[in-house]
Amino acid sequence: MNSAKLYAFGSNSDSSLGTGSNEETISTPRLVSFEQKSPVKMICCGSTLFSLLTDQGEVYVWGSVAWGSVSCKESIPQTPTKMDIPGRVVKICIGSSHCLAITDEGLLYSFGGNEMGALGLGDYINKYQFEQVTSLEGRFITDIDAGYTFSIALTSLGDYYTFGENRYGQCCLGHFNNSYEEPHFSFSLSSNKLSNVSLGSHYGLGLTKSHKVLAWGQGYGGQLGKRDTNRNTCRVVDKLKSIKIKSIHAGYCHCLAVSFDNSLYCWGNNIALQLGLKTLTHISPPFQHPLFDGNVLNVYTNCCAYHSFITTTEHKLFGMGSNSSHQITNDSASDFEKTSQSLESIELTEEDFWKKKEVHKIGVSAFSTIALVSEVARIKTQLLLHISCFCDLTIKCLK
Repeated sequence: MNSAKLYAFGSNSDSSLGTGSNEETISTPRLVSFEQKSPVKMICCGSTLFSLLTDQGEVYVWGSVAWGSVSCKESIPQTPTKMDIPGRVVKICIGSSHCLAITDEGLLYSFGGNEMGALGLGDYINKYQFEQVTSLEGRFITDIDAGYTFSIALTSLGDYYTFGENRYGQCCLGHFNNSYEEPHFSFSLSSNKLSNVSLGSHYGLGLTKSHKVLAWGQGYGGQLGKRDTNRNTCRVVDKLKSIKIKSIHAGYCHCLAVSFDNSLYCWGNNIALQLGLKTLTHISPPFQHPLFDGNVLNVYTNCCAYHSFITTTEHKLFGMGSNSSHQITNDSASDFEKTSQSLESIELTEEDFWKKKEVHKIGVSAFSTIALVSEVARIKTQLLLHISCFCDLTIKCLK
């Protein structure tokens, strides 16, 4: 993966994409100004804040953010810049405008917007450099994730701590207090023996070690598995009980899950066609997507995003959801003006940029996309551009 390069496309507000361009929108993928010294391990995106982690444990940050009513673009580098974090970082994540990082010594660091306490530092002051979350020192943090303005951390003992905004119950603490500026133990999450979590805008998804999906937080859009009120504790998504799930992916208010037979299940808000359906509505309970039946390889979305990318075992790349800033594709955007430039599900494999490209990782932000790709000398592709907006799809509802 040493030959892989970073490309960015979509909204370039305040020159946030790191390409050196001041264009408001970058409609075709463009190289990010980044001198890559070691392979990229992770790419994370917020609203307009971006970060990457290298195999050497180094963290780079760039972009532009507005915290509350304050624009802080002068304080955020506009091209990938190495951040000062003691030790070797093993994982990073980003919410809307805040970033978390954990080291190989189990220490948690945070940086960025903090108006709701999502940094876990005991205050509501924005931070321009990473600072250690000292209240969790000694608990050895093994995993993290970030929602829009809240965060979660897992210890080596299996205990979950949450912090940040909680008015929808997204911290899963059993009540709806407005926010928490320090980490609080979540009994509801810790008692369910989770193997993974994925946080959306104001809700969360959890995957148990027995492969069941849990949900909590804001529920108006069906993202909890049914049209529900807000929940401050986690519950099983009933319609997925009989399905063995291996991965979960929370978008802004849409949810994707992949089963052990590599099929895709979708539910939640579909106003931007982000669930890959023509119907502009909320979709709940979960359904199996007919285009992705036993062929899903990877899924990419984010707590800020109304769009997603999916790679398949046939080496195909699909995008679905909002394309308002060309964050999915430029080729077909003009064809979708009647649906606010939203794409139901489009195969990108045969578009000029993606031809003979191997996709390694994709970072999805609110209105833009960062992709790590490399050239492939020989690759078999089909001469097919499948735009499922013009096809009648049969929804396989779970009963």
